[in-house]
Amino acid sequence: MLEETITQLTGFKDKKYPFSYPPTFLLIILPLSLLSYLGALAAWLSVTLAGNLAVLRRIAPHVLTPWMALAFPATFLNILCGQNGFLSAVFLGGGLLLLDRRPWLGGVLLGFMSYKPHLSVLVPLALLAGRHWKALLAAGLTVAGTTLLSGVVFGWETWSAFWRSLLLSSQLLQTGEFRLQNMSSFFAFALSAGWNLSSARLLQGIIMAAVAGGVAAAWFKQVPIPIRNAILILGAILFSPYFYHYDLIILLPALAWLGWHGYQEGWFFGERSLLFLIWVAPFVYFRFWNLTLTFPLLPLLILILFLIIVTKYLGKRQTTFPEGNR
Repeated sequence: MLEETITQLTGFKDKKYPFSYPPTFLLIILPLSLLSYLGALAAWLSVTLAGNLAVLRRIAPHVLTPWMALAFPATFLNILCGQNGFLSAVFLGGGLLLLDRRPWLGGVLLGFMSYKPHLSVLVPLALLAGRHWKALLAAGLTVAGTTLLSGVVFGWETWSAFWRSLLLSSQLLQTGEFRLQNMSSFFAFALSAGWNLSSARLLQGIIMAAVAGGVAAAWFKQVPIPIRNAILILGAILFSPYFYHYDLIILLPALAWLGWHGYQEGWFFGERSLLFLIWVAPFVYFRFWNLTLTFPLLPLLILILFLIIVTKYLGKRQTTFPEGNR
């Protein structure tokens, strides 16, 4: 039924079209069902883009911030795909922005990020390591509440269908039937480079273990808030083996935090050049480029930045935050 509807509305036809989102996502997009297809698409992109720009403006209150966001290559990719990268940036960036001042609301936003489980798996680890108990409880209640509500509204069969779709997506990823050239993960690169499945899993597993350890250590030690938040977002990108180019929008809050922190506190050697390279690197995912199959440019740049800031700030003296924010 879903494939027939998509073909009728867009002309797109595919033998396999897994919908790998939990039914909680259906709650978010339910109001769009009141609009026509094009009306829903316009509302979806404009509202989520506006929310994303508002979050970025609060992170880095500079006149150039919204223009840099609009010129970011992944912004065009998300619009061309009609995807949800803007929404992910709102939930993740907005939740982290509110975490210390309004932990309950921040936790709710981070809980909504569970609509993309593969990008939110490190969130509870970070909150636990950072002792953000209020936000952790709020996030857990949000996940539980939206799960219950989605089951009541759409029926519990939707959850069974979600798990079946998740298994199909995993199989398609491992067999390379997904468009690996549109992905930004070391796992996808290894498969596209001809590595066998075991080797690709081993490489991704090493990355995942290192990233999880770095995130937990940074949040436990309570490094400066902009750095802490950026580490979590960079870690979320590196952690997932399934990471499409349109989700690179969540890089924007991390780049904004690092850029504003460097602008105010000073840059480490090569930081501005590295941030610029990461900002422009999603350009390689446009169709007339073929670098993503031959060299993991963007994942490698993100990993380098992640390792530099983790090692740099873990060696510094611990910063104490107001106890009332925990």
